[in-house]
Amino acid sequence: MQTTFDQNRIIRNKQAAAFLGVSVATYWRLVRAGTLPQPVKITAQIGGQPLHVLEEFLERLSAGGEV
Repeated sequence: MQTTFDQNRIIRNKQAAAFLGVSVATYWRLVRAGTLPQPVKITAQIGGQPLHVLEEFLERLSAGGEV
C-alpha cells in the first residue's frame, strides 16, 4: 500500500514517458489527444504528471478499457 504522499508525487514529463514505456513524442501525443491530462506545472518551465494519474492510465490500458 502506497501512502498519499507517494501517490501525489510528480513525475517529470520525460520520466513519465519512460514510466509508461513510450517515447517522449508519444507521451505528448497522448496529452494532446486528451488521453492523459495536461502536465502539472512545477515551475514555469518544468511540468509532470502525478504518479497516480500514470498508474490509473496503465490500469485502464491493461484492463482493455478506453484510454
